[in-house]
Amino acid sequence: MRVSRWVSYHGIALNVAPDLGRFGGIVPCGISEHGVTSLAALGVTATLDAVDAALARSFERVFDAAPQPV
Repeated sequence: MRVSRWVSYHGIALNVAPDLGRFGGIVPCGISEHGVTSLAALGVTATLDAVDAALARSFERVFDAAPQPV
């Protein structure tokens, strides 16, 4: 996340298998009727490395470019 001149910018977050109890106070994108979830809570069994690789492949396919390292 970045804030510049009172404007916030944010990207994407994929929660793989965190302790969701720590996210109770977060209202994602101001949408209060939907809370934070995770892939594990949705029944998806995946490792962080597998999710990272799948996200990179999808990014390359959709945007026809490799993601840049941060």
